[in-house]
Amino acid sequence: MNILYLIGKQSDTPIHNFLHRDGNQILEIKGLFEDSLLKTCRIDFIISYGYRYILKKPIVDFMKGRIINLHPSYLPWNRGVHPNFWSWVEDTPKGVSIHFIDEGIDTGNIIVQREVDFENEKGLNLYDSYISLKEEIEDLFMSSWADIKRGTFKLGIKQEGKGSFHLIKDIEKYKDCLTEGWMTKIDTLQENIKNIEI
Repeated sequence: MNILYLIGKQSDTPIHNFLHRDGNQILEIKGLFEDSLLKTCRIDFIISYGYRYILKKPIVDFMKGRIINLHPSYLPWNRGVHPNFWSWVEDTPKGVSIHFIDEGIDTGNIIVQREVDFENEKGLNLYDSYISLKEEIEDLFMSSWADIKRGTFKLGIKQEGKGSFHLIKDIEKYKDCLTEGWMTKIDTLQENIKNIEI
């Protein structure tokens, strides 16, 4: 299978190696690409993981049912950017989801998802919780890939409820609460937020 693997800043993810071992040809892209690439490279499937660009309608239509996104939130909660951060700020369910890509942002039908329970929050920081979610979604993908490529999920499950959505600019209000950047401890972050909301 020829797979277009769209990624963000990360590189050398376990998923790339996993797909390669599975016998797939992988074209990895971090930036924008032309629609024509899908035909010239005979792309069979698209996997988006941390990719920061919105895919155009012609790409979504052409690849319908063969284009998925790995999102580190328990959809429909925390669509958009910084889902881990918002799950702590707004106390929403935490987890990971794999969904089909449609014309919206993280709104496509869910293929599979997993809730993540952070039992020992004390001392946990944002970066550590992000790494936990990263490991969870990579594990979820690798354990589900056989069914995904066989088309077992076909249409997936429609997202239920309003959930939540955030843009990059939404975090501005809370920048001062991140006293140690992404290394800020969760309990410190939540205390800082309480102080600015008083």
